[in-house]
Amino acid sequence: MGVLFDFKQDDVDKTATLKQVRSFFTDDLVKLEDMAGQSVNFMLSSPSADLAGVNAPNGNTIERQMIRSVDARRELTLITDCLRQCKPKHREIIELRFFTNYSTTRAIMESGFSRTRFFDYLNAGMLEFASIYARYGRDLQIRQGQPT
Repeated sequence: MGVLFDFKQDDVDKTATLKQVRSFFTDDLVKLEDMAGQSVNFMLSSPSADLAGVNAPNGNTIERQMIRSVDARRELTLITDCLRQCKPKHREIIELRFFTNYSTTRAIMESGFSRTRFFDYLNAGMLEFASIYARYGRDLQIRQGQPT
């Protein structure tokens, strides 16, 4: 027990959390990037948008796409900010693994670390990212006994 607070033991299921973060980086983040990129390209390349006052059964499609694009950009900004808060080695390894077009083998070679050390840093970095991201209400952490 701390002096002022009753700190609980870390109840994060590290294996399940790593799986969740890996899926987030490989699937969800790509979709966010696509959502933000496609919406921006569509808005810039399409001078003829839905006219104001035209009734559409599903609402204004252009407006919905713009809102989703803005939301995606905000989320990408938050993700970037969270990554910047990670320890430099962790951030470097995460970037090599998920944000370059390198194969895992090439990312390991580029890092200069052994395969074991690379994955140690990668796993530590993903857990650190999940912890930081959770501070903003986006909890990728899986708790012990929590269904996945």
